[in-house]
Amino acid sequence: MGGPNKLLLPVEGEPLVRRPVRSLLEAGLRPVVVVVGRDAEAVRQALKGLPVLFAENPDFSEGMAGSLRKGVEALGSDVEAVAIALGDLPDLRAPVVRRLAAAFRDAAQGIVVPVCEGRRGHPVLLDLRRYRGELLALAGDEGARSILRRHPEEVLEVAVEDPGVIADVDTPEEYERIRQGARAPRP
Repeated sequence: MGGPNKLLLPVEGEPLVRRPVRSLLEAGLRPVVVVVGRDAEAVRQALKGLPVLFAENPDFSEGMAGSLRKGVEALGSDVEAVAIALGDLPDLRAPVVRRLAAAFRDAAQGIVVPVCEGRRGHPVLLDLRRYRGELLALAGDEGARSILRRHPEEVLEVAVEDPGVIADVDTPEEYERIRQGARAPRP
Protein backbone atom coordinates (compact mmCIF):
# COMPACT_ATOMS: atom_id res chain seq x y z
CA MET A 1 0.00 0.00 0.00
CA GLY A 2 2.96 2.30 0.53
CA GLY A 3 3.17 5.14 3.01
CA PRO A 4 2.42 4.58 6.67
CA ASN A 5 1.99 1.08 8.07
CA LYS A 6 -1.56 0.11 7.13
CA LEU A 7 -1.95 -1.96 10.30
CA LEU A 8 -1.80 1.25 12.33
CA LEU A 9 -4.33 3.22 10.27
CA PRO A 10 -7.52 4.07 12.19
CA VAL A 11 -10.74 2.20 11.48
CA GLU A 12 -13.72 3.28 13.57
CA GLY A 13 -11.45 4.78 16.20
CA GLU A 14 -8.97 1.94 16.59
CA PRO A 15 -5.90 0.70 14.71
CA LEU A 16 -6.81 -1.66 11.87
CA VAL A 17 -4.70 -4.52 13.33
CA ARG A 18 -6.68 -4.52 16.57
CA ARG A 19 -9.89 -5.57 14.81
CA PRO A 20 -8.90 -9.02 13.47
CA VAL A 21 -6.86 -9.78 16.59
CA ARG A 22 -9.85 -8.97 18.78
CA SER A 23 -12.05 -11.22 16.64
CA LEU A 24 -9.65 -14.14 17.05
CA LEU A 25 -9.69 -13.62 20.80
CA GLU A 26 -13.48 -13.26 20.93
CA ALA A 27 -13.72 -16.56 19.03
CA GLY A 28 -11.79 -18.23 21.84
CA LEU A 29 -8.55 -18.97 20.01
CA ARG A 30 -5.54 -19.21 22.33
CA PRO A 31 -2.74 -18.45 22.23
CA VAL A 32 -2.89 -15.63 19.71
CA VAL A 33 0.59 -14.88 18.44
CA VAL A 34 1.09 -11.60 16.61
CA VAL A 35 4.19 -11.50 14.45
CA VAL A 36 5.63 -7.99 14.33
CA GLY A 37 8.16 -6.58 11.93
CA ARG A 38 7.84 -3.09 10.50
CA ASP A 39 6.95 -0.59 13.24
CA ALA A 40 7.01 -3.44 15.76
CA GLU A 41 6.75 -1.25 18.85
CA ALA A 42 3.86 0.78 17.40
CA VAL A 43 1.98 -2.44 16.55
CA ARG A 44 2.60 -3.69 20.10
CA GLN A 45 1.16 -0.45 21.44
CA ALA A 46 -1.84 -0.75 19.11
CA LEU A 47 -2.61 -4.11 20.73
CA LYS A 48 -1.92 -3.01 24.29
CA GLY A 49 -4.26 -4.63 26.77
CA LEU A 50 -5.09 -7.63 24.59
CA PRO A 51 -3.88 -11.04 25.80
CA VAL A 52 -1.56 -11.80 22.90
CA LEU A 53 1.98 -13.04 22.53
CA PHE A 54 4.41 -11.31 20.20
CA ALA A 55 7.01 -12.84 17.93
CA GLU A 56 9.61 -10.61 16.28
CA ASN A 57 10.37 -11.01 12.58
CA PRO A 58 13.37 -8.79 11.79
CA ASP A 59 13.38 -10.12 8.21
CA PHE A 60 9.79 -9.06 7.48
CA SER A 61 10.76 -7.51 4.14
CA GLU A 62 11.67 -10.97 2.80
CA GLY A 63 8.02 -12.01 2.62
CA MET A 64 5.14 -13.65 4.41
CA ALA A 65 6.88 -17.01 4.92
CA GLY A 66 9.27 -15.55 7.48
CA SER A 67 6.38 -14.25 9.55
CA LEU A 68 4.65 -17.63 9.39
CA ARG A 69 7.82 -19.38 10.52
CA LYS A 70 8.25 -16.98 13.45
CA GLY A 71 4.63 -17.45 14.48
CA VAL A 72 4.84 -21.24 14.38
CA GLU A 73 8.16 -21.19 16.26
CA ALA A 74 6.49 -19.12 19.00
CA LEU A 75 3.85 -21.81 19.56
CA GLY A 76 4.61 -24.54 22.03
CA SER A 77 5.05 -28.10 20.82
CA ASP A 78 1.78 -28.98 22.58
CA VAL A 79 -0.23 -26.70 20.24
CA GLU A 80 -1.96 -29.01 17.77
CA ALA A 81 -3.37 -26.51 15.26
CA VAL A 82 -2.83 -23.02 13.97
CA ALA A 83 -5.20 -20.45 12.48
CA ILE A 84 -3.30 -18.18 10.13
CA ALA A 85 -4.97 -14.79 9.90
CA LEU A 86 -3.85 -11.56 8.29
CA GLY A 87 -3.54 -8.37 10.29
CA ASP A 88 -5.32 -6.33 7.62
CA LEU A 89 -8.75 -8.02 7.76
CA PRO A 90 -10.79 -5.27 9.43
CA ASP A 91 -14.12 -7.08 9.06
CA LEU A 92 -13.13 -10.55 10.24
CA ARG A 93 -15.86 -11.63 12.65
CA ALA A 94 -15.62 -13.92 15.68
CA PRO A 95 -18.70 -16.01 14.72
CA VAL A 96 -17.06 -16.90 11.40
CA VAL A 97 -13.82 -17.84 13.17
CA ARG A 98 -15.76 -20.02 15.62
CA ARG A 99 -17.52 -21.73 12.70
CA LEU A 100 -14.20 -22.46 11.01
CA ALA A 101 -12.71 -23.80 14.25
CA ALA A 102 -15.72 -26.10 14.71
CA ALA A 103 -15.39 -27.35 11.13
CA PHE A 104 -11.71 -28.02 11.75
CA ARG A 105 -12.44 -30.00 14.94
CA ASP A 106 -15.06 -32.10 13.13
CA ALA A 107 -13.14 -32.63 9.88
CA ALA A 108 -10.91 -35.50 8.87
CA GLN A 109 -8.93 -33.07 6.75
CA GLY A 110 -5.94 -31.28 8.19
CA ILE A 111 -6.63 -27.92 6.55
CA VAL A 112 -9.74 -25.72 6.69
CA VAL A 113 -10.12 -22.61 4.58
CA PRO A 114 -13.09 -20.23 4.26
CA VAL A 115 -14.45 -19.52 0.80
CA CYS A 116 -16.55 -16.47 0.00
CA GLU A 117 -17.65 -15.28 -3.42
CA GLY A 118 -15.57 -18.07 -4.96
CA ARG A 119 -12.35 -16.90 -3.29
CA ARG A 120 -10.37 -18.55 -0.54
CA GLY A 121 -9.80 -16.33 2.48
CA HIS A 122 -8.50 -16.24 6.05
CA PRO A 123 -8.05 -17.53 8.60
CA VAL A 124 -6.65 -20.79 7.28
CA LEU A 125 -6.53 -23.54 9.92
CA LEU A 126 -3.84 -26.21 9.73
CA ASP A 127 -3.06 -29.28 11.80
CA LEU A 128 0.41 -28.61 13.21
CA ARG A 129 0.99 -32.30 13.86
CA ARG A 130 0.87 -32.80 10.08
CA TYR A 131 2.18 -29.51 8.69
CA ARG A 132 4.55 -27.95 11.25
CA GLY A 133 7.60 -29.02 9.22
CA GLU A 134 6.19 -27.65 5.98
CA LEU A 135 5.26 -24.35 7.63
CA LEU A 136 8.76 -24.01 9.05
CA ALA A 137 10.25 -24.73 5.59
CA LEU A 138 8.29 -21.99 3.77
CA ALA A 139 10.24 -19.29 1.93
CA GLY A 140 9.39 -16.07 0.12
CA ASP A 141 6.08 -14.25 0.00
CA GLU A 142 3.72 -17.11 -0.79
CA GLY A 143 2.56 -17.98 2.68
CA ALA A 144 0.83 -21.31 3.26
CA ARG A 145 -0.71 -21.41 -0.23
CA SER A 146 1.92 -23.88 -1.42
CA ILE A 147 0.93 -26.32 1.35
CA LEU A 148 -2.69 -26.18 0.23
CA ARG A 149 -1.61 -26.86 -3.37
CA ARG A 150 0.54 -29.84 -2.32
CA HIS A 151 -2.28 -31.40 -0.27
CA PRO A 152 -5.58 -30.65 -2.08
CA GLU A 153 -7.17 -33.81 -0.63
CA GLU A 154 -6.52 -32.43 2.85
CA VAL A 155 -8.30 -29.11 2.26
CA LEU A 156 -11.84 -28.63 3.51
CA GLU A 157 -13.38 -25.50 2.01
CA VAL A 158 -16.06 -23.96 4.20
CA ALA A 159 -18.50 -21.71 2.37
CA VAL A 160 -19.18 -18.48 4.24
CA GLU A 161 -21.28 -15.52 3.21
CA ASP A 162 -19.31 -12.99 5.23
CA PRO A 163 -16.85 -11.13 2.96
CA GLY A 164 -14.78 -10.24 6.03
CA VAL A 165 -12.70 -13.36 5.31
CA ILE A 166 -11.55 -11.97 1.94
CA ALA A 167 -11.69 -8.20 2.42
CA ASP A 168 -8.14 -7.20 3.28
CA VAL A 169 -6.67 -3.73 2.89
CA ASP A 170 -4.08 -3.61 0.12
CA THR A 171 -4.74 -0.24 -1.52
CA PRO A 172 -5.51 3.31 -0.41
CA GLU A 173 -8.90 2.96 -2.14
CA GLU A 174 -9.79 -0.13 -0.06
CA TYR A 175 -8.78 1.68 3.09
CA GLU A 176 -10.83 4.73 2.15
CA ARG A 177 -13.93 2.57 1.58
CA ILE A 178 -13.48 1.00 5.02
CA ARG A 179 -12.77 4.33 6.66
CA GLN A 180 -15.97 5.77 5.20
CA GLY A 181 -17.97 2.81 6.45
CA ALA A 182 -18.69 1.23 3.07
CA ARG A 183 -18.58 -2.19 4.72
CA ALA A 184 -21.11 -3.50 7.17
CA PRO A 185 -20.65 -2.28 10.75
CA ARG A 186 -19.28 -4.74 13.31
CA PRO A 187 -21.92 -6.39 15.49
